Amino acid sequence: MTTQLTLDLTRPEPNTHIIDEVRKTTAASRRTGRVTKTLRRFGTLLRSHVVASFAALYVALVLISALLPQWFTRADPYATAPAQSMQAPSAAHWFGTDKLGRDVFTRVVYGGRTTITASLVALAIAVIAGLALGVIAGYAGGVLDALLMRFVDVWLAIPGLLLAITIVTAIGFGTLPVAIAIGVGICPTFARTTRSQVLRVKQEDYIEAARTSGSSDASIVVNHILPNAIGPVAVLALLDFGGIIMAVATLSFLGFGVKPPEAEWGSLINDGRDYLLTAPWLSILPGLVVVATVLAITVLGNAVKKELK
Repeated sequence: MTTQLTLDLTRPEPNTHIIDEVRKTTAASRRTGRVTKTLRRFGTLLRSHVVASFAALYVALVLISALLPQWFTRADPYATAPAQSMQAPSAAHWFGTDKLGRDVFTRVVYGGRTTITASLVALAIAVIAGLALGVIAGYAGGVLDALLMRFVDVWLAIPGLLLAITIVTAIGFGTLPVAIAIGVGICPTFARTTRSQVLRVKQEDYIEAARTSGSSDASIVVNHILPNAIGPVAVLALLDFGGIIMAVATLSFLGFGVKPPEAEWGSLINDGRDYLLTAPWLSILPGLVVVATVLAITVLGNAVKKELK
């Protein structure tokens, strides 16, 4: 009888598995709510800013053409027609033809896939590496923070284009080396921005509450630090995307990118530089596409930045 009474009065052990599942579900719901709120704010931004709406439409067209170039032109970017060489822009050839009779508009569309892909790879490298360095430095603090930030300061002191050229020269020419070089060159900017946001967020009361409840450092970083610090980093990524496209085109123009006959925006501009007096469209029209893309991304990024302030 005594044993039975003891068993009845014993406090049951908490089911840690259920508690963990509830925490995960709550965190997922919060992340979903943040994403929905961000999409709504972006929609409001486009409705209230006409220029930003046109910029977003143009950027969307560029991204779609890079992904599905066959939707925008049926010509072969590598098919030569010497009899039609150096023709001026017309209804048959919107951007004219080059010295081998290839359709320049088709090569610009297909070249966009190479440029945009390299730019996205460079941006991904910079964002991932910058987030890692910034989170470690900001969350750990102390000596590790000081060491990492001094390393980042030295990194920032090196001109980005010079560093990119040095890296490409060391690892070889091509689209992927160019993307890696540019990503490494702009990584410190993302590291400093991420660190500043982590230092701000980790002082909040809900971070201390998460520590008190027994959450691990990894859980706090993933569920609380990153979701609340990612906003400015995302805006910086959007603003830097245009600059990355320009850097990729610049390195390709200098001969560090793709090899002929593959098309890329920078190499297309380079192909026409010897014909600026006789056939200026060979360089000017691809150059205008690059300028328009960078300008549209910059306008869109600035509009988003103002909306988030």
